Amino acid sequence: MRHGLHKSWGVATDGAEVDIMGLIPLLREKQTSILAFYDNPQIPNMTTLPNLFGFNSTAMVTPFDCSGGTPSLVGTTAQVFKRELWPETEAHMQATDNTGVKVLKNVEVLANPALGVKEYTIDTLMIVDNQRKTAFEETVLRGTDIAQLEAEGYPMGGTMVVQPPVAVAMSLLVQWKLKQNLEAIKSAFGVVSPPTVPAPSSPPTVQASGGVAEASTDNGGLSKL
Repeated sequence: MRHGLHKSWGVATDGAEVDIMGLIPLLREKQTSILAFYDNPQIPNMTTLPNLFGFNSTAMVTPFDCSGGTPSLVGTTAQVFKRELWPETEAHMQATDNTGVKVLKNVEVLANPALGVKEYTIDTLMIVDNQRKTAFEETVLRGTDIAQLEAEGYPMGGTMVVQPPVAVAMSLLVQWKLKQNLEAIKSAFGVVSPPTVPAPSSPPTVQASGGVAEASTDNGGLSKL
């Protein structure tokens, strides 16, 4: 957890099967800027992620059934976000024609006593998806045998261990997504870029012309010294 002058922020990566992106601890701390990574090899609806938005998923019979590991949460719900946010979020996470980061502004967090989450508002919630992106493949992977990468698990990784070429491609894909959204991420986290310092101009070239010293100027003309 980090605090700035007016906001706090956190990075969510992995919360195992129940909290797929590790969001709950950050919500408990009322983080106002969150960058979350969806690294599961399954499509979102095949995981517990929709449960955070109040939707059932194929991963659970009920919205939040932790009878196997956390009996105290049986019969409760994992919802912490409003339902209307899920359709657009899911569509963005599965699309291949965007830059891979869904940016949600002024996200209302719902109180969930079972999860220890209190009501507040997130300034910026960014979700980095695990989907392939057409623009990435047409540029960074241009000339690569993508069919071979797919056969070995690209782009989501089907097993805990992937072949080195797939691991490199997946890593490059995440880096590409972050780079495409760098300004939005910097803004959300309060990162201020250093001012651009202009390159020093070349000194005037002095030369003799007809006995009068002259110098070339930036506007292409000549000025008498």
